[in-house]
Formats: sequence, C-alpha cells, structure tokens
Amino acid sequence: MSPFVPARGKPGGIGAGRASDRRTHAAEARYGAGQSSRRSPARSHARPHDRPHGRSPLAAARSDRASAVGQGGGGSGADILIGMYAPGTHRIVRTDGCLVENPQAQQVIRAVRSIMLRYGMLAYNEDSHQGFMRHVVVRVGHRSGEVLVTLVTNGDDFPASRSFCRELTRRCPFVTTVVQNVNERQTNVVLGSRERRLYGPGFILDELCGLSFRISSQSFYQVNATQTEVLYRRTIELAQLSGTQRVIDAYCGTGTIGLVAAANGAREVVGVDAVESAIGDARENARHNGIDNARFVAADATAFMRDMARAGERADVVIMDPPRAGATEECLAAIAELGADRVAYVSCNPHTHARDLRFLAQQGYRLETLQGVDMFPHTAHVESIALLTREKPVKSYAYVNISPSELGMGGEIKKPTYENIREYVKKTHGLTVSSLNIAQMKAECGLEKQADRSGDKKQPNCPPEKREAILDAFRHFGMIEDGSEED
Repeated sequence: MSPFVPARGKPGGIGAGRASDRRTHAAEARYGAGQSSRRSPARSHARPHDRPHGRSPLAAARSDRASAVGQGGGGSGADILIGMYAPGTHRIVRTDGCLVENPQAQQVIRAVRSIMLRYGMLAYNEDSHQGFMRHVVVRVGHRSGEVLVTLVTNGDDFPASRSFCRELTRRCPFVTTVVQNVNERQTNVVLGSRERRLYGPGFILDELCGLSFRISSQSFYQVNATQTEVLYRRTIELAQLSGTQRVIDAYCGTGTIGLVAAANGAREVVGVDAVESAIGDARENARHNGIDNARFVAADATAFMRDMARAGERADVVIMDPPRAGATEECLAAIAELGADRVAYVSCNPHTHARDLRFLAQQGYRLETLQGVDMFPHTAHVESIALLTREKPVKSYAYVNISPSELGMGGEIKKPTYENIREYVKKTHGLTVSSLNIAQMKAECGLEKQADRSGDKKQPNCPPEKREAILDAFRHFGMIEDGSEED
C-alpha cells in the first residue's frame, strides 16, 4: 500500500473529496558545491483564525547549483523545489503528490512552479528578506468546485501579473479567481493586510449544511467539508436549540456555524470576530442565504461579551471555536459573566481544550459531553466538541418571625383601633366581638390596663372562640408574637 504522505514530509492538513485549502510556501535555500543546504529558521503556519493543520504547507524553494548561486530567473540548472516540511524543521522534502490532497490543488501548484520558472520569479528568502513569491494558497470549494488562488508576494509590484494569470488559467481552466496578497513584513505570519484582485471576483462560494458561503483569502474555512458538516450538526444538536435561545458565536469567522445555528433553532445569533474581512463575509453570507435572525460584529470576543454582561444583557448559549491556542481566561470569565446556560466549545487542540474546560469548571460549569470528530484522517489530529452546562445554585430558605419592636419599628407603627380589630375578626372568623372582649384580651396580654367601670357588677369572661379570634387579630396586626399569649 502506498504511503499517504511520501518520503518523510510533514503534512500540514488533510482534505476530503474536493475540500481543500493547500498552501505552498516559497522560500529560497542555496546550495554550494559539495555543501549541505543552509537551513532557514522554523516557521509557524498559524495565523489568526487559521490552524496549522488546516492547511498543507508545501514549500516552493529556490535551489541553485554552485555555478548559479545568487542568479535569478530560470537560468541553467535552476529549479523550484516543491515539497513538505520535515517534522519540526523547515527542511523541505520533495513531494510530487499526496494521496489525500485535492488533485486540482496539486495541479495549480505545479502550474505556479512552472510559470515562476518561465518568468524568472525568485522565491522569497526569509533570511535575507529578498525574493518575490512568498506563499501560494489554493482553496477548492467542496461542492461548488470553485477554486481561489492567493499569491502572497513580497511587494506590491507584480510584473506581468495579467500574463501570469492568463497562463495560469490556460493551464488550470477550473481556477475561478486569483488574488494577490502583499506581505512585506519579516514574519512567519502567512498573509498580509493588503490585497488586490487579479482575476475573477476575488472570492469563491461553497455549500455547507444546506447554506451557501462566501470564502475569501482571509476567511477561516474548514478544509474537510464532509466532516465539517458532521462537526457542525453535532454541535447544534448538543446546544439543544428550540427556537427561544439567544446564541453568541464567538470567534465566528465567516459565520459558518453561527448561520447554521440561526437556520436550525436559534431565536437570535450574534457572531463576533476580530477579523473585519471575515465579518464582512459573514454579513454577506447571512444576506444571500436570506437569514435575518443573525448579526455579526467586528470586535474582540472577550471585550464584546464582557460589555454585554455589564450592560445587563445575557445569552442562553455560547458556541465557540477559537484558534489552536485556545481561549484566554478573560474570555472564559466573560462567558461566565454573561450567564450562558450552555457552552458548546469546539477545539482542534486537546491540550488547550482541556485547560479551558478546567477553567470553565472553576466558573461554575459542568462538562456534560465530550465528542471527538475525525476531521483529519491518517493524522494524529482530532477535532473535539465539549458541551458544558451551568450549575445552578440550590436555594434554601429559613423562616423567622421578627416583631416590629425587634426591627426598631415599634414606635413607628400605627396601632390598630378597636374597630380595625372587630372588622378583622368578623371578616376572618365570622364572629362579632365587643369592645369589652377586646379590652379583656388586651389586659390579658399586657397590652393595656383595663379600666374598672363595672362597680360591683361582675363582668362576663370572653368566650373561648372569640378569645382565639381576637388573639389572631393581635398577631395579624403585630401586637403580639406567636405563643406570647401563653406566657
């Protein structure tokens, strides 16, 4: 059986079917006669809202023989090496193909290599900061088949860009659009902030979970669309949306999972992401899918949720899919402050996932479900979904009797009149009591001294049933406490 990754290369990511986003890194490495290659420093492939294993970092390196060291263009003996980085290094291992990579992406990379040789384009040297072509990113729509090619260059000036695109689309007629991204910084971050469209609309469309999504060069989009649908549907299932929930989609990117939630049971979705171009795509995705119960905000997720909480707003569910580095403690604390009952946390890094789940547990959340999804077959990588629910505190009550005098209110309370007491007894007990009955009970309870107006005439005692009714009235008006009449 043929190996899935030839030689000893390190795959950056695996696609399924036509779902692919292949990145080719162009870096210059010179060879002297009888000398080993000079290694470049290790480079990280991560960028905000991008994952190292979500791309294939095949490198295109300039390799000149001793007679052509320092010579540019497609001179005699010059070649451009296309391969994968050896594990943990920036050493390029020649790779002519990968059995789990999209064949159209491979065809584009080979065509770019050939055209670079034809036009004498130098690959970028990250040591000297010289050379033109830094990276090539190829994105292929899973269902649409549309292809976006992003050429990352070390400068704005792109000589013969029209001829380059014309030749590329002649060799690869399936290419839908070509974009130039300019990155002049000395950094291992792949994409720069400036772009211009060279050919086509500058974006592609693809379908996921029954919705159509606009994908640009800066947009995060899972490379394995078949398993992405499994991942998103399981996330929505765990969120238990019933049409009444307000959902926050943190780190929303182009709004993929948030729009799936909006179309499948959420009352309202608020997506937040720091990348403005991704938010622009998310808004456009909502518009052309006809979804009006989702809105997207370009902001820091932590600050946005904290401000919501402090403004008295809350969310029922938070769905989050942060970068590989995970979420910050400030972000997780903001989720707890927001009072979300359920948190569906999607992660591509088990280490940071476990760390963040531990912190959420300290904030009063309980892990209910942990589900793995094999997004990257034939690799050690796995995507995981955790469902957490907020533990509600158990309320207990202690019943106490407090007299008005104990509250310092004794002198402030207006004493009930004899008429008040008679009305209460009549309404509550259906008995008619006299002023004499009330006066006798007041004297018995020590509330007032009974004046002797009887002379030698003997006064009748208050009947037992009236006695109890009057005592109940005294308790009702706060004149005595329970049991005091028995002292």
